[in-house]
Amino acid sequence: MAGLEPIDFRLREIVNLTFLKNSLNSDELLPEWLKRPVQYKLFSHPVENHIIKTQEYRENLKYDYKIFSDGSKQESEIGSAFCVFKDNIEIYHEINRLGPLCSVFQAELLAIKNALNYSLNAYKDLNLKIGIFSDSKSSIDAIKNVYNTHPLVFSIRCLIKELSTNNIELIFHWVKGHIGIIGNERADELAKEGSKLDISESIYNFFPLSFAKSYYRFKTMKMWEELWKNSVNGSITKQFFPSVSDRMKIKHLILNFKLTQYLTGHGNFKTYLHRFKLIINNICDCDKDSETIHHIINDCDMYLNRRQQFIYECLRLGYNFPPNLNDIVKDRNLFIEFNMFINKI
Repeated sequence: MAGLEPIDFRLREIVNLTFLKNSLNSDELLPEWLKRPVQYKLFSHPVENHIIKTQEYRENLKYDYKIFSDGSKQESEIGSAFCVFKDNIEIYHEINRLGPLCSVFQAELLAIKNALNYSLNAYKDLNLKIGIFSDSKSSIDAIKNVYNTHPLVFSIRCLIKELSTNNIELIFHWVKGHIGIIGNERADELAKEGSKLDISESIYNFFPLSFAKSYYRFKTMKMWEELWKNSVNGSITKQFFPSVSDRMKIKHLILNFKLTQYLTGHGNFKTYLHRFKLIINNICDCDKDSETIHHIINDCDMYLNRRQQFIYECLRLGYNFPPNLNDIVKDRNLFIEFNMFINKI
């Protein structure tokens, strides 16, 4: 009910992440493929940092060469690509596949890095002006950040500095994706081609820490779901929360003393008290039925008048009466009315 995973599951998640970060044997994920930040001692002194030139995109920008880069991810298929244009004619392109655990952010950065490598090898000492176009604003922002420790960003900044010393001026542009810019559409098409390459051809397999966190969180949720599904306890609570995923989607649930009794069936109800032999029988004071949660909410004549507003709200919100207990907690408005009802009785 509190939305907190079992502590042993949470501890296992923390241990796995700690082992992974400290290059110890971790559960399934290989520590050697974890993308680790570049150490600050490898960075240039701040006064030596090369300024990254950026400019707002507009049509008819004049460059000796225009290079468009892109990354693509469809589930575990990840591709990276760039294409080179001269006078609006494509003269070169390159596509690559990344490992299945990589992120699209890594694919975007790898495309830019490969484009700069190509520029260094193909146009060294030619005194050129080259435009780099990407639809990944996060990648350009990362490259501009002189304190970013991402290894791909670090490599890109080193390449930019080297290109600058070889008389090649680079200007980065963010372009909005899928608005008909030919070079950007072509790069997108090539990146998707790259994602279809055989996985054995992957040139980059490092996964980010964010993936490891989401991976272990997924495993935790899966184990928790299985535990809840197979538990023989909590039969009433399971009617309100059939699954862990259902519970975690509910953000408006604030527990209190009264509500908790109804969500568990553990409270001042005759069926519960009789179960522990604290009272003689479990018959409701209305003499109609056993005093269960369902009886109190749906049938008990003692609360008929106070139930009318709750019935009205159920019908108004599109639910039949009596409502499914799971619907009561899922629908925020219905949940508010339910709280008002149980507080009245």
